[in-house]
Amino acid sequence: MTIAGHADEFTRKELIEFGKKFDIKNPEIILEQTIEVFSKWSALAQQWGVQAEDCARVAAKHRLFNS
Repeated sequence: MTIAGHADEFTRKELIEFGKKFDIKNPEIILEQTIEVFSKWSALAQQWGVQAEDCARVAAKHRLFNS
């Protein structure tokens, strides 16, 4: 997927504009909720019994947007 001409290192503004372009309601709220949930990955993975090496591998694939 590309947004604003690139496939990585999106900015918050680009993601919100993308959401608005496709009539997604409240893209700002969705973005904040998504960040909140993904930030809890390690704790949730441990709670669910995910092996530490698997947790680390998945966490390494998480990408945050550029401010």
